[in-house]
Amino acid sequence: MTKKYITGFSAVAVLAALLITGCKRETFKPLAAENFELANKAFIRFYNAALSTTKNYLYQGDVPLTGAAVAYGGVFPSSAGFYGTVNSGQQNLLIKDTTTGATQNQVTVSANFDAGKRYTIFTYDTLTSVKYLAVEDVIEVPADTSARLRFVNLPFSRTDVPNIDIYSKKANQNIFTNVSPLSATSFIPYASVQSDTLYVRATGTTDNVATLNNFIASRRRSYTLIFRGNYNATSGATARTLTSLLTY
Repeated sequence: MTKKYITGFSAVAVLAALLITGCKRETFKPLAAENFELANKAFIRFYNAALSTTKNYLYQGDVPLTGAAVAYGGVFPSSAGFYGTVNSGQQNLLIKDTTTGATQNQVTVSANFDAGKRYTIFTYDTLTSVKYLAVEDVIEVPADTSARLRFVNLPFSRTDVPNIDIYSKKANQNIFTNVSPLSATSFIPYASVQSDTLYVRATGTTDNVATLNNFIASRRRSYTLIFRGNYNATSGATARTLTSLLTY
């Protein structure tokens, strides 16, 4: 009886050992696909500030990156603060209207996208003369409760327009100064959870050419202010305007 008991115990022990060994093999199974699938990707957003454009799509090679069309004033991805992905390295992305007979010119975005970094591609100008500005989104999540804010200056005009200041009513001062057309600033610290009114002014003047009311930045988030539209139009669908975009 004793011998049978020991033999049975040994069989159970061997079975347990095999099960444990099997579990260990599963535990250390390579997970490269899960861990490294984004290792060679860059992150991008696309903001359309090109007047009168309605059906813009972004492609990498023959692969569409956008789903729904991006119209004037629209953004991809449409969810605030989100990014799409592209292969890193030197890339030629294509922005185009795929509608048969479309008059919009195709735009090739030729840029080097570093793996792991974030970028926003802004289009501007008009339907038949679309151009682009690609900007790296250097995101700094503050350790305190402040936010971050930058300004992109993309108005359309057939004549020269002045540089721009952005005046904060809450701060009672300019927070961006002398920003040239078709350029973007770096992110700056900005007070969060406070309603502010922001004014677009020609540099060195106090005349407001556009206004953003009730702007409130959430804690530790990054925003982009965009001045777009026809600089000489004060009404209508393409009138000059200042808008905000949650970037991160």
